[in-house]
Amino acid sequence: MDCKRLLKLASALIIAFSGAAATVNAQQMDPQALTQAQAQSASINKILANLRGQLKQSPDPEGYSQRLSAALYEMNKDQLAKLTQFTNLVEFEKAFADVRKVSNLVKLKAAVVDDSGYVFKPVTPCGLVDTRFRNAAKPLIANVAEQFNIWDGVIQGSTAPCSAASIPAGDIGALALTATVVGAASDGWLIMSPAGDASESSLLNYMPRDAIANSTVLKYTSGFTLKASTNTHALVSLIGVYVKSGPKPLECYDSHSEIGAVWMPENYPNSIQVQAPGCNPGYTTVSISCGASNSMGPGSVVIQSTSIEVRMCTFGSKGPFGAGLTATARCCRLQ
Repeated sequence: MDCKRLLKLASALIIAFSGAAATVNAQQMDPQALTQAQAQSASINKILANLRGQLKQSPDPEGYSQRLSAALYEMNKDQLAKLTQFTNLVEFEKAFADVRKVSNLVKLKAAVVDDSGYVFKPVTPCGLVDTRFRNAAKPLIANVAEQFNIWDGVIQGSTAPCSAASIPAGDIGALALTATVVGAASDGWLIMSPAGDASESSLLNYMPRDAIANSTVLKYTSGFTLKASTNTHALVSLIGVYVKSGPKPLECYDSHSEIGAVWMPENYPNSIQVQAPGCNPGYTTVSISCGASNSMGPGSVVIQSTSIEVRMCTFGSKGPFGAGLTATARCCRLQ
């Protein structure tokens, strides 16, 4: 494996992060939104599985997997679907760059959970658990469920622990995590579930000397439970959170009409009307604005009346006056 290529890929996966202190609130994430987030996590795990053999040859397989997971969480389901097709790291790297380029070009929202109102916000990866460095280096015991708290990373062995101050502000509905098994003596499986949830769904299957992180999304509670089928050490890191977004902005555009070089002599008895084009299907006129440009003469234009219903501006004048006259309707798709 070309380590330079892996280093290049790793450098492309660094996450932008703001370290400002934040207020972290628990937000009950609705089941549909959580299901969508978990489907996204499943796609990410498929990508990791496709590249597992090549990533194992890297100097830091756990770190590469974490950074790759974090970057993939910022992509939507269609982008992820394209990337699940690649099993060759060189081909994946090119496709990954192309997807990110298109994403930036069209300014897609990063990892919006479809129609649920939750937005993925990445954080600098930080530790929640590392059993290798906790008291007495105690591993997970075979078939014994052990509960861990979200913000007790220091006690739970993490050398770079998470803190509430490092988490984006907002109402958190779910956590995006990576879990890694290291030092297993034999093959086995690892279960991870939110506190109070007796899930028996395997997060990852492992073999001795494995050190590749798998991705998961858990609803945000006070903690989580780990259970392994054999004695092993485990690491859990936080790579992002799903935060309840604010009200969705209206989708709007302007419908514009202009009459150029209109001259109204002094005491001009008539009015001039300018009508903006109608809104596209599905959009509604919410306002009308009237204006004049390229004014000529000593007089001034007078806006006599406006009508939102028919998108009409009616103009008159005081004294001799010439100008281009405009009517602009604001069209919005009402939710």
